[in-house]
Amino acid sequence: MRQKWTREIVIMTIKERAQKGISIQAKFTSLNCPNLYQAACKYIGSWKLAVEAAGFTYADIRVGKAWSRELVIEGIQKRVSQGLAISSHAVQVEDYYLANAARKHFGSWKLAVEAAGFNYKDVNKYQRWSKDLIISAIKERAKKKLPLSFLEVRKDNNALHHAGVNHFGSWEAALEAAGFDYNKVIKLWYFRRRSKYCRVATK
Repeated sequence: MRQKWTREIVIMTIKERAQKGISIQAKFTSLNCPNLYQAACKYIGSWKLAVEAAGFTYADIRVGKAWSRELVIEGIQKRVSQGLAISSHAVQVEDYYLANAARKHFGSWKLAVEAAGFNYKDVNKYQRWSKDLIISAIKERAKKKLPLSFLEVRKDNNALHHAGVNHFGSWEAALEAAGFDYNKVIKLWYFRRRSKYCRVATK
């Protein structure tokens, strides 16, 4: 059945793809999900406007980084410091530009990992997250009254967001495993966001 697009469905789909760790950059989307890209341009005006309508800063997700060997090594080391996986599959899913740059500059992901100072045979040990730790971290955020929407978590604790997606398949599944209703979390996020804009508009 053919997807019926609307402005709201476009925005929701962009958010869902980002939640799953799928790139929402223009070139990647136009090649891998042309129907979404075309719908965004039709109903919102451009991919840039669609990305911003979904709550993202377009400059942050554009392909603008001129990769070098040093930046690749820095990117790998940063993932380790954040507790993110550095296996080839995980990086290809979460940061395919880093993965591609690594292959371009080093010939393979294995050689890039070793150039960053890590033993490729031990890549799995650098992912320190477990399902129990993720659930504990989510509950701790809730206890501190911090937002649980994937956009907010990804903004201030990217490692937790990626770990949740990696271990549970999606951020929604991670929240539900921790005992939270994903729909209620999203509704609360929309309410807070709308209230914030309303306060700004009335000033």
